[in-house]
Amino acid sequence: MNSRLKRFLVVLVLNFVLTASFPKAEPLPVSEQDGQYSNNEEIAVTIYDKIVTGQTSINISNDSDLEIRADIDVNEVEKSNVVSKEVSYNQELGVRIADFAKSLIGKPYMYGKTGPNSFDCSGFVKYVYGNFGINLPRTSQAQAYVGTRVSRSELKPGDLVFSNTYSSLSHVGVYVGDGKFVHAANSSTGVTVSSVNDGYYGARYAWSMRPY
Repeated sequence: MNSRLKRFLVVLVLNFVLTASFPKAEPLPVSEQDGQYSNNEEIAVTIYDKIVTGQTSINISNDSDLEIRADIDVNEVEKSNVVSKEVSYNQELGVRIADFAKSLIGKPYMYGKTGPNSFDCSGFVKYVYGNFGINLPRTSQAQAYVGTRVSRSELKPGDLVFSNTYSSLSHVGVYVGDGKFVHAANSSTGVTVSSVNDGYYGARYAWSMRPY
């Protein structure tokens, strides 16, 4: 089988898998989130090209400037450069962060935006924390390494909640208490409230960080 025919057949299969899978996902399909790929066929071609060049572990992320990149293994996070410090909690600051996040509910989602009028998920978190003088990195995968890791049972208002929305970490929001977090979800719902423990995001919970 010549290489062009092989490439065509593999891309055809990948396109079928993407078409069957992404419409069921929440947030919106990648092609609608990142503005980089107009359809699943283009994504399939990109995946194929990545595979044949040896990049066998890939993730399509909706987060700004990530595009297609290697997965982050949530089991490896403790081996990363997470800032090492005692787990402490500034209740006054945490509550203020959570209240400010809640004040933005209803703002629209827009890829690549960091506020003040529209946000993507990591842009929302960066904007919220920036309001309190805490400068976080731009992307969710970078934000996941800032601060102290806390368990789901230890969550306090103001903590960051990370989700595996595309098989690896690709989404982030601000915990506001009572098992809820506020996040810029997608262009249909904008900034909204979701459950950390139940539903779509509960099933895709990755880990949490306290970045102050």
